Amino acid sequence: MARSTAGMPDRVPALERRVGRVEDAVDRMPDRFAAGFAEVKDFIRQEIQDLKADHLGGIRATIDRVERDLKGEHARFADDLRRAFDAIRKLEDDRNREAGSRRATSSIGHTVTALLSGSSGGLVGWLLARLGGGSSH
Repeated sequence: MARSTAGMPDRVPALERRVGRVEDAVDRMPDRFAAGFAEVKDFIRQEIQDLKADHLGGIRATIDRVERDLKGEHARFADDLRRAFDAIRKLEDDRNREAGSRRATSSIGHTVTALLSGSSGGLVGWLLARLGGGSSH
């Protein structure tokens, strides 16, 4: 079992270079892992930021739509409220006019009744005085 050692010296430097390259690769492995993890971490952060931006954009759009709807509802409510107050004011004016009219009619009725009563009393007194219902002197 004789091996030839003649080829051995040529292979040793090649093997030493190869071992050196492997050692360098092994030495760089933690840096590569760290760089890979940092890259993945940055990618995940960016994705989260993009999702947040999309979600916030959707929320902003919803808020804008709700705000527009509320402004429209507020305007409609204010218009309805104004019309209700106008109707209430008109009802109050009508009732006040009706109450004033009743008072005026009642006052006129009392005045006419008083005039008729006074006139008829005067007429009866005059008739009694003329027709001889009075005493003879």
